[in-house]
Amino acid sequence: MRKPFNAELIAYWFSDSGICAWCLRYHANCGHHVVNDGLYSNSILNCSPLNNEECHLPIHSILKKRENVIKLLTYTFGFLMSSGYILTKLDKNFIESNKELYKEILKKRQ
Repeated sequence: MRKPFNAELIAYWFSDSGICAWCLRYHANCGHHVVNDGLYSNSILNCSPLNNEECHLPIHSILKKRENVIKLLTYTFGFLMSSGYILTKLDKNFIESNKELYKEILKKRQ
């Protein structure tokens, strides 16, 4: 089962942006758990800011496809790293537990 995100941490890093990771419009209003990783699912790296009514609920099953998981994780990782975020132990564990996805994400960032 997914653990909830740290609301204060999510608000601090994402509230000023408001950009939806799916469509890149300024209307994000929820955090989507990109992968269902029980132990580390509450890592901020697993939080994709989306618009709940337009870009989350209606296409939730589409968001779970591998290419879309990579798209959302890439957005979140890039956004946080360019904003000065420092990875925590939880984040490093999340990356390690999803290392096959992160190999692809890091290739895209090169």
